[in-house]
Amino acid sequence: MIHQNRQLVAILFTDIVGYTQLMQHDEEKAMEAIKRHMEVLEKSVALHKGQVQEYYGDGSFSIFFSAFEAVRCAIDVQHQMRNHPPVPLRIGLHMGEILFEGKKVFGDAINIASRIQTLGLANAVLFSKEIMENIKNQHEFKTVSLGSFEFKNVDEPIEVFALTNEGLSVPKREQMDGKLKVQPSSSVRKNPLKMLPVKTVVGILAILLIIALIFFYPGIRFNAAGPGLGKSLAVLPFLNIGGDQENEFFCDGITEDIISQLSQISDLKVISPTSSMKYKESVKSLKQIAKELSVSAIMKGSIQRLGNRIKLTAELIDAETEKNLWKSSYENNYDEVFNIQQDVARQIAKALNTSLSKEESEKLGKTATLNISAYELYLKGRYYWNKRTKPDLMTALHYFGKSINADPDFARAYSGMADTYTILSDNGFVRVDSVAFLAKEAVQKALSLDSGLAEVRASHAIYLSSIEGNITLAMQELKKAILLNPNYASAFQWYAIEVMSKGKFEEAENNLDRAILLDPLSERIYFSKALLYYYSRNYSKAIAHLQTAAESNNSTSDYYQFISDIFYLQKQLDSARYYARLSDNSLWIDFMKPDLTAVKKQIKELAFKKSVPAEEIAFYYTLANEKDSAFRWLDICIKNKEFAGIKFFAISPQWDPLRSDPRFSIILQNSGIR
Repeated sequence: MIHQNRQLVAILFTDIVGYTQLMQHDEEKAMEAIKRHMEVLEKSVALHKGQVQEYYGDGSFSIFFSAFEAVRCAIDVQHQMRNHPPVPLRIGLHMGEILFEGKKVFGDAINIASRIQTLGLANAVLFSKEIMENIKNQHEFKTVSLGSFEFKNVDEPIEVFALTNEGLSVPKREQMDGKLKVQPSSSVRKNPLKMLPVKTVVGILAILLIIALIFFYPGIRFNAAGPGLGKSLAVLPFLNIGGDQENEFFCDGITEDIISQLSQISDLKVISPTSSMKYKESVKSLKQIAKELSVSAIMKGSIQRLGNRIKLTAELIDAETEKNLWKSSYENNYDEVFNIQQDVARQIAKALNTSLSKEESEKLGKTATLNISAYELYLKGRYYWNKRTKPDLMTALHYFGKSINADPDFARAYSGMADTYTILSDNGFVRVDSVAFLAKEAVQKALSLDSGLAEVRASHAIYLSSIEGNITLAMQELKKAILLNPNYASAFQWYAIEVMSKGKFEEAENNLDRAILLDPLSERIYFSKALLYYYSRNYSKAIAHLQTAAESNNSTSDYYQFISDIFYLQKQLDSARYYARLSDNSLWIDFMKPDLTAVKKQIKELAFKKSVPAEEIAFYYTLANEKDSAFRWLDICIKNKEFAGIKFFAISPQWDPLRSDPRFSIILQNSGIR
């Protein structure tokens, strides 16, 4: 009988990068690389009291009974491999229990170490949290967390770290493309939430989410079977024939409006414009796009403006067979564009055999404005609003104002104006009290003109939450928005944020999952999910989602600062410093230094700037352990009615250092949140 025993070991995997290609081009050099790899490994593993267990072509598998020695061996091997002649090697390590059976070894830990190695690049050493726990107090090792990953044949996400010692390479997230579960498009390819088998899990998840929505939203009733893949659609951006930039706003607006109209049909799953617009000028096949968005049909088309006339072509395509389900061409006067939109929406609904209620049919026939100039100005306003920078938001206000001047009864223009005022205050660009009246006036006018519009209800909810601190009423308004438009991804996201602030994390996650199904490429929704994990203290998942959001956004500094903040709270200072440098925030970088004298001086200077929210000043004073100053600025925050931040006081980890102080209970009592 073969003797068996289990032991806890550190596992080291190596792999020669680019070996297959080298073998094809220069077999002699490839064999020299293999020989050098084996010679270096044998000596180094023996020196560090390990054992080479197996060679497999261009790689190897070794075991150690000490994590310290395994990591030291990895550093030593990479150092030697950099010397002439260099061999590009990647290394992965993990610690776990394995089964010895004679000369053979078995165990999940071996698979994990192998998977981690695949994420690396030449001259990198990557390892798991289990290794990190064993070496974190050893100052000779410089480390950084690269976030969590979901590997093939591994049930739980694995947090992966990298050595940053001098001479070693550290891969960027976008460079890490190893043996992971099924990936979506490159813009969010590392997102664990979307690594789902399309034909099975999505269907089951959709049903579960619909059940959750029925439970959480009294009165809301979706089709019992859910939209499923059978009735699911993505409307791709209409192609602008002629290339006139002014017409670009119009083409995008037509796309968004058709999506908006179709989204009102409860029997149909429609992908949000945020995700659809990412495929503008995409060279991907329709089948690939449909797979990434988990839909069964794709609509595409083009628009050409010829003087006062418009030519629009549109076709609906079955993603699986690539057959046309419907196709049509419209050529009419420019002011007939609203009728064209309505007809396209009706024809699409008919081609997909959707069940239209009487109310839904009436909605498809409703026109927001008959003034084409007001409509175009509104579209420009939304274009700039979506960019969210202060200059762009001010430009959005300009266009919404001009739209209202063109049609004083255009509810959506007032809604856009209210949203802009609210976002300006939410982002700390202006004081709340400077826009509160203007936002209230705009949203009340929108409600008086069309309270049956989901967009207007959502605008009212955002105003109630951010300007008045009335979370309870905001949640009720968002429920109404969802009833009016069951495909309104942003409404699910905003509802999740409100229930999250109440500490209802499971309900928040259900709503964010629904939002992701409808808008799978939205950076903002992934950021909201990162917030959820941050507030619920699931830091590894928070970091993974922040990295995903950063990858799909050109402005990453805020995300990196947030990641650094999370590591700082966990006292993982090497990782905090690494991401602080990536954030390019000089104040935050100085927080990583032992002496905070310079930091405290910078905070005082920052406090004189009226544009900086009081909550931000309070947070910096909290980190600097200046509690009296922190509480003074929290009081100012409440006085300024900065409800966008105040509503998270009760749950946010950033205030944990203050919670034991009796003054914090008083802050919560005086918060003004309802």
